[in-house]
Amino acid sequence: MNSKILCFLSGSIAVYFAFLVANAYWLNIQDKMLGAIQEALTLPLLATQLLIGIISFVQLSKGRFKTGSWAFWTFLIATVNTLTAVFSIFFAHMK
Repeated sequence: MNSKILCFLSGSIAVYFAFLVANAYWLNIQDKMLGAIQEALTLPLLATQLLIGIISFVQLSKGRFKTGSWAFWTFLIATVNTLTAVFSIFFAHMK
């Protein structure tokens, strides 16, 4: 798959998770339809983000780990977003 497409897809998923955090802490939108959409999309998008991270790592390793490549930025976004989402789940249950 094209590295540029993966980078934009990874960025879009990062924006989705940023909206989830904003809604949980600041916006507090209590719409039932929005809640259903969030529940339906969160786990598949988290799995997709993890898969994008793996694919971009393979592409990055083929390109000799060039830091200016699309694969590098995709891997960076995917890794930070996946770790943030996973740790936010654990910290939410610790309250």
